[in-house]
Amino acid sequence: MAAETAIPQFGPDVATAWAVAHADGDDYIPPEQGPGPVKFDPAHPFVPTDPNGSTQPTYRVADLSNPILKPWAVEQMRKANADVLNGKVPYVPRERCWPAGVPAFVLEPPFNITVFIQTPKEA
Repeated sequence: MAAETAIPQFGPDVATAWAVAHADGDDYIPPEQGPGPVKFDPAHPFVPTDPNGSTQPTYRVADLSNPILKPWAVEQMRKANADVLNGKVPYVPRERCWPAGVPAFVLEPPFNITVFIQTPKEA
């Protein structure tokens, strides 16, 4: 009888997975370890819209120090940050009824329940 090959486990790694936080609509919760999603710049905190109107909402200014960003992406985001800091309204896909793109599409209905499956034959 031939030795059986172990079947690799393809389940999610919860220690490094990004989870969606719906408290303010569209943020990702950083994983316990490893690089996390791009968050707002701590020098310019993001304030979501308050339904009670007790706080003034802000637009996001990206934290450009995130290690997942490639140099070309940092430059694009630096320009977008400058626009926001100079009072320009940023591009927000859902406000224009445009698709949100990746990975934000998982936050938009009807895609708010999205499952990615990785099998030994498909990745």
